[in-house]
Amino acid sequence: VMSSSVHLIDREAFNKLVGCLPSETAAITRSAIDICCELFYQDRHFDVMSKMEGILDELLRLDDGHSSQVTVSTEEGESSTTSLSVGLLRTLIDNCPLHQTSRRKVHECKFLCDDIDEMKSWTPTTKINEKGYGTYYRAEPGKSAHSFKVIGEVGESVLHVASVIMELDLYTEWFPFCCFAQMQGEINRFHKASQFVVQLPWPMTNREVFLLGYGVDDLQHRKRIIITSRSVTDDEILPPEIRRPPVLKGNTRIPVEVGGFVIEALSPKSCKVSFIMNIDPKIPHVPQSLVNWVSGKIIWVLLYQMDKAAKRAGTATGKYAERRRQRPDIYDLFQSRAVEVYAHHFPGEAIPTLDGDVVATNPE
Repeated sequence: VMSSSVHLIDREAFNKLVGCLPSETAAITRSAIDICCELFYQDRHFDVMSKMEGILDELLRLDDGHSSQVTVSTEEGESSTTSLSVGLLRTLIDNCPLHQTSRRKVHECKFLCDDIDEMKSWTPTTKINEKGYGTYYRAEPGKSAHSFKVIGEVGESVLHVASVIMELDLYTEWFPFCCFAQMQGEINRFHKASQFVVQLPWPMTNREVFLLGYGVDDLQHRKRIIITSRSVTDDEILPPEIRRPPVLKGNTRIPVEVGGFVIEALSPKSCKVSFIMNIDPKIPHVPQSLVNWVSGKIIWVLLYQMDKAAKRAGTATGKYAERRRQRPDIYDLFQSRAVEVYAHHFPGEAIPTLDGDVVATNPE
């Protein structure tokens, strides 16, 4: 776990190199990196990337203007700014964990979102309405994997839907045919591992997955939260916070190449939810009856069950309310972000709280 901004960027090297910049540019760069670190710890990686690109573009502009050594006024007096020192600073920033981690997570989130938005390669398995809502299936040529997707609307806030997805061991409360769910460790508050078991019809054995996933806050500009996950491979070296569970007796563990949710706010009290998963069921020749069963009994029903769970989550009592009291580090941030984002995107509309009350009415 990166417990401070020191782990996100080499502060000693950064301070030495930024001290070679013109005073105003140095102050702006230092402030921007501090903001990026704060955004990183809030899992706002799209916002980190936007800010980082601005920093790197400004340094590139400065580098182009200093093709040879010149003397400028810096924070520590007069100093020589060279193309080499600016280039070294750009390299340091470009390759630091702050930038590399955010870039990787944004890339993975975009991959998930692009597959949700792309429709040509998918076959509808239900009636699709004018908004594209419905259930889809895609066979993966040359692979034993199969992909499923559902898009629809949930009449609850992003807050409550995200709360349902966050509580991994409560998936047995709502995820269709989930008969076992257990968290297997936490890297940070939005980056966790979990083990799930789905009960399949006889004569097939139950299927289980061991997943590592994380959430990204992309609310500021796109009003959405993205949760992406994948299977942990047998030979993967795990962080010390994650434990590898044994396969439960009688189950078959299957790989998930990619899976996840995108929750987009439509209003303070409703959201569009998309779910996608790419799985290898470990069956040599998957019968159409099984594809139909997964599409109809799991994927199609999922949003209906999520809607019911989100309504339970939006009350001051029950299991989800108890979890909120146990994890104020997560849910206080959820609530403050909701107030900020809803005020920006939905001025004049009432803002729901996690407990289902109204926290404020935004002025137009």
